[in-house]
Amino acid sequence: MTDQALAEAIAFVKANPTETTVQVKVEAGANVKTVEMIIPNKSIRTLADARVEDLVIESPITTIMFDDRTLQTVAEALRPDVKISASVVDSSTLSVSGVTKERTADRPISILQ
Repeated sequence: MTDQALAEAIAFVKANPTETTVQVKVEAGANVKTVEMIIPNKSIRTLADARVEDLVIESPITTIMFDDRTLQTVAEALRPDVKISASVVDSSTLSVSGVTKERTADRPISILQ
């Protein structure tokens, strides 16, 4: 997340008091298999301090949401950056039950790190 994107998101939330959700769209091709985003801890802290209630990260693979308590917890962590990585995997390679594989056979599966 760039400083400019963060500043724009926070300015939008501040200018629209009823809007407490920041949405980030990760641009990627339709056939992408992995999406990765690194958010500096200072950006998470700024979002938490701005009283953002939800940070929603959307990509062609998955959508991830951090609520305000999660943002605050991450902001208080000593880690310098937050790395979000999502990959599409073949369900047949998962070590799960046959029933689970059947239920997910025609659905995308993402692994988050």
